[in-house]
Amino acid sequence: MEQKLLLAGVDGGGTKTECLVCDAGGNILGRGRAGASNPNGQGVEAAARALCDAVEQALAGHSGTIELFAGIAGCFAPERSAALREALERRFPGIHAVVDSDARIGLSSMIGPDPDGVIAISGTGASCFARRNGELLRIGGWGYLFGDMGSGFELGRMALMRTMRERDGLEPPSMLARMCEEMLGAPVQDRLTALYEGGRTFIASFATCVSAALNAGDAAAVEILEANANGMAEHVAAALRLLEKPDAPVVLTGTLWGVLPGYRERVGALLPHANFVDAIRPPVAGAIWEAATRAGIPWDGQVVLP
Repeated sequence: MEQKLLLAGVDGGGTKTECLVCDAGGNILGRGRAGASNPNGQGVEAAARALCDAVEQALAGHSGTIELFAGIAGCFAPERSAALREALERRFPGIHAVVDSDARIGLSSMIGPDPDGVIAISGTGASCFARRNGELLRIGGWGYLFGDMGSGFELGRMALMRTMRERDGLEPPSMLARMCEEMLGAPVQDRLTALYEGGRTFIASFATCVSAALNAGDAAAVEILEANANGMAEHVAAALRLLEKPDAPVVLTGTLWGVLPGYRERVGALLPHANFVDAIRPPVAGAIWEAATRAGIPWDGQVVLP
């Protein structure tokens, strides 16, 4: 007897991993959620555990032939995606899994089969990709060690650096530094070990201080906002040059576009002719679309999933 086809889509990043399982008609059968699965931030083993845990939760109580597409931050490099795909195949025998960059599913969620477009990701990490004739081309996205402008990590890092410089007497006092130390619960020099041990996600959490300080008009927070917006605008401009299509859609995805005051407006002011598209559908919907496409299901790319 022929087994039921299950479509599984995964969106994984530096903070969380989300899995959605549907039938061939797009009806949602299960959901799963786990921790971060970006192998550049957590390491391959931890990322693989989070990925597999999210999939297992979503598949609970369901069986069949599984077509899975996972869009994972940090998986543009083939060796990273191969390691996570192998982990899925070990955990779920018989699964047909593809692991690729989260950029691909972010684009697919909004522009479906359109071969050309740009995606600007501003979440825990940041990156920009051009999709040209279906091929992903990366601009930036080299990770938090080598420049992550437009990311929660970079906002948090810069906020903490400003706090440290104020402690050293190198900058005037700011509301931003006060908010960072309130969040730390102690002067920054007393919490340095905790910051190093807390890692990337902990440092990114201080982006909330930048947001709050921006709402209060703090000058130090404005400087950080402008630096990050300028960096992201440079990457988007470079992506559009690669496509040689100045009116190509630029999909904006990641939490910072919606929660960081003035960020979208600043990037827009720097790129007044760009065709920005707000990501109103979640990236996991793009993962389901990619899985369906690989299974030969002729969806039109505009399927809306809650």
